[in-house]
Amino acid sequence: MSIIDEVRALAPFLEERASANEKARRLEADVVAAVIPTGAFRMYVPNAYGGPEIDPLTGMDVIATLSEADAATGWCATISSLTSHIAGVLDPVFAKEVFGDPTSIACGAFAPNGTGSVVAGGHLVSGRWAWGSGSQLSTWMTGGTQTETGEFHQMIMRTADVEILDTWYSAGLQGTGSHDFEARGVFVPEGRSVRLGFVRPEVDAAIARLSLFTLFSGGIASVMIGIARRAIRELTTLAVDKRPAQSSRTLAHSQLAETDVARAEAIVRSSYAYLVHEIGESWETVVRGDRLSTDHRLRARLAASHVGAECCRAVDIVFAAGGGSAVYASSPLQRCFRDVHTAAAHVMVGNRAFETVGRHRFGLEIDQTSL
Repeated sequence: MSIIDEVRALAPFLEERASANEKARRLEADVVAAVIPTGAFRMYVPNAYGGPEIDPLTGMDVIATLSEADAATGWCATISSLTSHIAGVLDPVFAKEVFGDPTSIACGAFAPNGTGSVVAGGHLVSGRWAWGSGSQLSTWMTGGTQTETGEFHQMIMRTADVEILDTWYSAGLQGTGSHDFEARGVFVPEGRSVRLGFVRPEVDAAIARLSLFTLFSGGIASVMIGIARRAIRELTTLAVDKRPAQSSRTLAHSQLAETDVARAEAIVRSSYAYLVHEIGESWETVVRGDRLSTDHRLRARLAASHVGAECCRAVDIVFAAGGGSAVYASSPLQRCFRDVHTAAAHVMVGNRAFETVGRHRFGLEIDQTSL
């Protein structure tokens, strides 16, 4: 079966385990064991290193499907798969070491919170990074690092060499285990780091030529699509039996609720169609062998941020329509509400993209480091 078929088959199990993941504040071992064989934790590893090397639109479908079942699983698969994109630009020897094992999981953070001292054969890396999603299930962790020579490197460290700090007490996405992690003088050999944005792909794979941040923004947006789909589904289930106070009819017979669920569905479907269109155009460009323009990158980021805002709006609509029933901890609707707003805090779907696109349209200088 394809990855998308496998995760669809896995969805009922993931729904059942969502509460356990949230309680544990990490993905449970049986969830990780079930997802690994699908390849959903390493979707963008090139075929040359034994990876799935799937296209970004299929990857977004996989993430949305996982996230509809359990947002924490979808989020961790997003982060690990996006990290696996580094394989295409990494020195082949180290790409095979890190990403060649089909059971390996790489996570990490791109923020330049680390410092690297040059030593014989590599760097000694120290630093502390937040949002280490999936850190407890990973075998490798990456950390953005400024070296003493002024270069920015994405350093790849063994998870066993870093300390995972118990910091992830969040409103939503509680099952992602997005703890801080810290490195203290970890040796990273030359070649097991990469200067993102300054190196060419080491393999002939279209996915390696696609901008990491185009994939990144599309992945986070797809998590939010999955959460919004789940919220709509939960409202339709609730409405069959729920009778609002002082009403003899079920919620399903309320014209207001009927309008709300339809409006929410239109919001989610239209925003996802926009995202698919923009990511699809970027994909077609790199498949042809052409370079992505600044406009391509901006449009993809804009579409992702639009999805982020619209999915929050859609979930807010159905959460309100659920009434008092939605506020209980036993209701998946309240988890959707918490998860979607926590996901919206990520920079890849935040308001910054709107500002950047607006500046560019006005002909003003923009920061292109995260495009």
